[in-house]
Amino acid sequence: AFRPTEQLVNKILMGVALTVSTACCLVVFISYLRINIMKTFPHVIPMYISLCSLTIIWIVGIPVIVGYELYCSSYFIPLNEHFTTSAFCTIQGVVFHYCNIAQTNWFCCLVY
Repeated sequence: AFRPTEQLVNKILMGVALTVSTACCLVVFISYLRINIMKTFPHVIPMYISLCSLTIIWIVGIPVIVGYELYCSSYFIPLNEHFTTSAFCTIQGVVFHYCNIAQTNWFCCLVY
């Protein structure tokens, strides 16, 4: 488990990351709403990428902000054949992997 000082530093850093990510996504979203050309195909991709990034940072940041009882990692979960993960860990894993794959695919579409 993390020491109290490590938990405090993690909460501060995650708070900064959540704030910056949300602000950046809001800037992209406002640009998307105000500029009509942003609603066409190649220009809408940054919106999709920023939404995937925002979803990833929030799904990972929830356990850090709420508390480490929700943290899903093999460091905190005993690994044996009779252990089942919580519903939160399963949902977090599914959303994290989906958004990572979607973000990578949208980035490839943007580059090519």
